Amino acid sequence: MAKRYRKVSRVLAFRSDDAFSFQKPWGVQQLPEGSWIIIPLSNGQPTGDIYGCNREAFVETYGTVDGDQPNMYEKHAIISAYQVGRPFLLRTIVAGYAETDPAIGGPTDWLVQNPGGEIYAVADIVFRATYRELGPD
Repeated sequence: MAKRYRKVSRVLAFRSDDAFSFQKPWGVQQLPEGSWIIIPLSNGQPTGDIYGCNREAFVETYGTVDGDQPNMYEKHAIISAYQVGRPFLLRTIVAGYAETDPAIGGPTDWLVQNPGGEIYAVADIVFRATYRELGPD
């Protein structure tokens, strides 16, 4: 059963005027123009990861951070997530656009759903480092 979580890490994010794609371990992520390029931070420093976020999903789920650093954002949306427990394939559709088709999740990966309904996979090590469980409503 899915539980509620909030992301606790910050990211650097940059809007792109061009369409772009990333080759990730779980598959190819393709995004249309106007989408955002995201670099997660760990202890305030950029990690070696990079991924994209569709324009509509970014606006609905991320907000700016107070302070001097430009392009720094936090995910303010509450997500639902659970570990599937077996390998899975997933097609992520955002605003009518196939962002991943398919993404491949492993048995320990998390299936995450944004408030807008977008579903995506997150590796267990990344999920545990960046999300915290929320209590009941």
